[in-house]
Amino acid sequence: MNTTFNRLLAAIIVTTIGPIIHAAAEDAASSSFTERFRAGIWRLDLSSAMGYDSGSHTRDGDYYLTGSVEYGWAVRSRGVVGIRIYPMFLYYEEADSRGKSHWIYGAGAGVVGRVYAKRDVRQGWYGELGIAPIWHSRYIERNSSRMNFLSSIGLGYQFESDWHLALKWEHLSNANLKRLNSGVNSISLGVGYTF
Repeated sequence: MNTTFNRLLAAIIVTTIGPIIHAAAEDAASSSFTERFRAGIWRLDLSSAMGYDSGSHTRDGDYYLTGSVEYGWAVRSRGVVGIRIYPMFLYYEEADSRGKSHWIYGAGAGVVGRVYAKRDVRQGWYGELGIAPIWHSRYIERNSSRMNFLSSIGLGYQFESDWHLALKWEHLSNANLKRLNSGVNSISLGVGYTF
């Protein structure tokens, strides 16, 4: 089940972000890339996520908070590509195998792609896809890596007032780079400000 799920997630990520990366590469080859990069926007975001059953291990009761800073620039008429830094990653694990609850802290950085419903305006509905390696202070139960990848796919709304809301499905795992890879699946709600 977990392998099929991971393959499906990988297929969704590749087919969704591929066109954005291709457009970004084409844009980088054009003379307007420097202008678009300089005209980029900053976004601050604070998200809260609740874990749920991840197949091999329940994450009910676990939750985490993330704070991110992003710099993104326009790619074509609807797209934005950005660099996202997570200076704050706080994960609460309700109970490990010894029955102890504790906080895990961390940080990371990655990339994000966003496609807006409206052309040439960075407002209204948008879809988002991102991935970031996150280093954290302790091992998460049944995961033998202290560096995991936080991947997300979401739907958001950018208001004219520069505030935004986003609902995301997120997955945190080590991509089978270590022996134990019980991931964390979660639903998150984020709020942020663009300037």
